[in-house]
Amino acid sequence: MKFRRDLIIVALATFCLTSTLFMVVTSRSADSPNWDPWADIKEDGTVDIYDAITLSNAFGSSGETPKNVSVTNWPSNTYPKDSIFTWYSSQYIPPTASWGSDHFSTVGFTQVTVRIVTNATISAYYYQNLYVGLSATTMEYDYRIVTLELTKTFNVKGTEFYVWLWNSGSETAQISCYIYMNSIPRIDTKPSFDEQSVNLNASQGVSQSYFDCEGFSRLSVTVAPGYQARNGTYDVTLYVYAIGWGGAWEYLPTSALNVTFTVTNGVVDYDHPRPLVLETKARGCTLFWSVLNSHNLPPDWWLTFTVYGYLRNE
Repeated sequence: MKFRRDLIIVALATFCLTSTLFMVVTSRSADSPNWDPWADIKEDGTVDIYDAITLSNAFGSSGETPKNVSVTNWPSNTYPKDSIFTWYSSQYIPPTASWGSDHFSTVGFTQVTVRIVTNATISAYYYQNLYVGLSATTMEYDYRIVTLELTKTFNVKGTEFYVWLWNSGSETAQISCYIYMNSIPRIDTKPSFDEQSVNLNASQGVSQSYFDCEGFSRLSVTVAPGYQARNGTYDVTLYVYAIGWGGAWEYLPTSALNVTFTVTNGVVDYDHPRPLVLETKARGCTLFWSVLNSHNLPPDWWLTFTVYGYLRNE
């Protein structure tokens, strides 16, 4: 009888001790290797018997799997405030007159976006200075006709940028010019398509087009008529006679890339040349254009053409 009583006392003591251990809130290190926050159903920072009770009560139930969550650490703008630059100007440009923006330093920026709004049709020239592997820094420009509104984004290639506008019409043009620069990193893993507008005339004889090749292994170049040509009837064959790769020159045969433009009373046609495919050898590539031969070329001739570059990795 006494043995049974002792056995009952031991059993009760064991039960009480076990219950007490379950009730104790155990400490947990924040970096416990087996910690699973999704197992903490009651979200009190500890996986304990109360979570097991909640799970047992829901055992066998079913329903939709999405859970309601509250996100409090949304990412913010990671670029410093001084990496964003904006500028605006509103001007009136009289007939056959021009206007130029301030010259802006592009050091520390990767992209420039220009928005031009006007009540007329004007010519826009976007200038950047860049080093072409010669003895000095030169200016590259991109040319566009702006009718009412135009927005264009450029990758920064040098250290300075500005806009020059020309009103060739007979009425005063009202313009608004917005310039925005930022430091958003460029992602050059996907193929890129670029175009350059080139003017060539009797007084120049030589012109150039530049492509930013950083991050790419191949550059394919082709050419097509641009916006304007001198009113007349003539034909002229242009060709790439040299390429500047950083600090080095590469001279090309006349057959590498040449194109014949046939101008009939100011209307331009051309012979669709095969693209010139190049293996990139530097961060930038400058193509130098000149006249190969011509027929009935007037002494004051001029021509605008567009050079297209397709950059990719192989």
